[in-house]
Amino acid sequence: MTDPRKLRDIIVDQCEAKGITPVELSRKTGTPENYIEQLISGETDRLPAFPYIRPHLVKIAESLSISPDLLTEKYREEFAAMHSGAGDRLPGNRFSLPSHRREYLVGGGILVLIVFGFFVSRTGFLGQPHLTIIVPPAEPTPFIVSSSTILLSGRTDPGDALLVNGQHVPVATDGSFLKEYQLLPEINIIEFSSKRFLGREIKETRQVYFDQSSTTANLLGAPSATTTVQ
Repeated sequence: MTDPRKLRDIIVDQCEAKGITPVELSRKTGTPENYIEQLISGETDRLPAFPYIRPHLVKIAESLSISPDLLTEKYREEFAAMHSGAGDRLPGNRFSLPSHRREYLVGGGILVLIVFGFFVSRTGFLGQPHLTIIVPPAEPTPFIVSSSTILLSGRTDPGDALLVNGQHVPVATDGSFLKEYQLLPEINIIEFSSKRFLGREIKETRQVYFDQSSTTANLLGAPSATTTVQ
């Protein structure tokens, strides 16, 4: 049999039967106190649309030990104007961007990635650098000289960082480099390193032998046996 009472009477009667006040019902169900007050007073024009009030009606019904369907159906019958219709929408997130702005941002992000990829591919920021050592040559090993200094030379990619034994060496716009290097007596180990920004590093090592005996012989007027690069 259908309950003939109105929604407000059902809530008030059950509160009295349970011995709880509307304020206590609000705390117990987590329903805003003004929602319960408006349900009891019948001033439901200030309540949200049905999809939002329904979960509160269910909690109120469970707390008052009555059927949730009873309250929701009573609400539908008495306040049809509050029903959810085709024009009802869920409350929007005020922090979220409109769909058209999100589309612009996504499109802009893709464009930035494409431009960045093109820039990287053209500028060579990634990948492995190239390094060619002209002096001293790879063969013979060690490369023998009779002077205490040697003019190191070679070529790498413009923009790559070049180091000789850990010290930075300027690179010309065409990638060539020259550096005067002071040798120690006998064997000198010279390490060339070229590193690309956001890329890898390549290293080459050369051995140079400073033959002091040849220098002494030259000073005395004897013929020199020094190996040189033509």
